[in-house]
Amino acid sequence: MKLSVRKRWGFVHVRGGRVLTVSHDHQVSTSTFDRRVDEAIAPTPESSLRLGAKPNQKRTFDAKWVTAKVGDLAVEILAQKTGKLLGYTYLCGDAINVIRYVSEQEPGRVASWFTPGRGLRFSIPLELELEQFITSVMGIKYSGADVACARLETSDEGHMEAALNGLLAAYAYEADGIEATTHMMVSVVVRKQKGLGTVHCQPKKHAQDFAAQPFLHALLLSSPALTDHPFLPLPGLAIEPPPHA
Repeated sequence: MKLSVRKRWGFVHVRGGRVLTVSHDHQVSTSTFDRRVDEAIAPTPESSLRLGAKPNQKRTFDAKWVTAKVGDLAVEILAQKTGKLLGYTYLCGDAINVIRYVSEQEPGRVASWFTPGRGLRFSIPLELELEQFITSVMGIKYSGADVACARLETSDEGHMEAALNGLLAAYAYEADGIEATTHMMVSVVVRKQKGLGTVHCQPKKHAQDFAAQPFLHALLLSSPALTDHPFLPLPGLAIEPPPHA
């Protein structure tokens, strides 16, 4: 089944639903992983690697199944017109970017494998002082949500790369004595062009070699279940720069 958040010929038109936490281990077929994305990705810029980004790499599987484990995160995939639940895709753990479709006979049983999570949507003002930008990213990182996503438009590819690197660098700052829970996922596009870059900043408890594919970013941004959240510093949050800063 080919899925798209945009209406496209030959694709099932879908949108995102709720963010969920896996509460029961279950297996997911690796046959649903979209390898075409790996073929299309460009090399990770050196500037991003210096800031801690993982290099883009092709993903292979040793088995026909992976396990979504308790504590992993997932997003519902819903039919755009009817709101019918088609399946789930995962944004961390061994099942990241893999889709589990739901058959007509099993929605209730499968639904018991998840508990509701918390997803946020935020906007990034274009004109911010550096300190305010960093502390506002920290406000997202330590928001207590499971995932927060945004879409940012830039004028050219140079500004797109700078925006992605700025987000990576800011997310690397730490707050003393607090554990971050929030995945920050931002899509950066070039106006009137097809250029697209994404950054998926992962909290330490979910850190891994792979990041969410663009489809997962688009799915989250299309979800009406996400809560709008201000891009502002958290009051009283003391932050420390990362070791490489």
